[in-house]
Amino acid sequence: MRGAEQILLDAGFPKENVIVKICDREKGIARDILKEAKSEYSAVAVGRQGISRMGGIILGSIATKLLEQLVFIPLMVVGKDRGPKKVLIGVDGSDGARRAIDY
Repeated sequence: MRGAEQILLDAGFPKENVIVKICDREKGIARDILKEAKSEYSAVAVGRQGISRMGGIILGSIATKLLEQLVFIPLMVVGKDRGPKKVLIGVDGSDGARRAIDY
């Protein structure tokens, strides 16, 4: 976990914004993340791995559960490669699309 902390610090995140928190599993990883996310966070970022049943989308079971249930803050599902510095936002005029633009 200290390695992850250092990556964030090296990327320019202020030290006061980087907190390493290790918790024992209570209800399950996804449910524990959902509970923690309700505290004081502005987004959740998770990795993806494995194959889900969601139309061939490549997601692990935890990312899939979060995608289905985490609706109160943004969820970022990240792959192995960093990719370009550009972000694609799909806009259809809905309130959800407007929130994505504001974010």
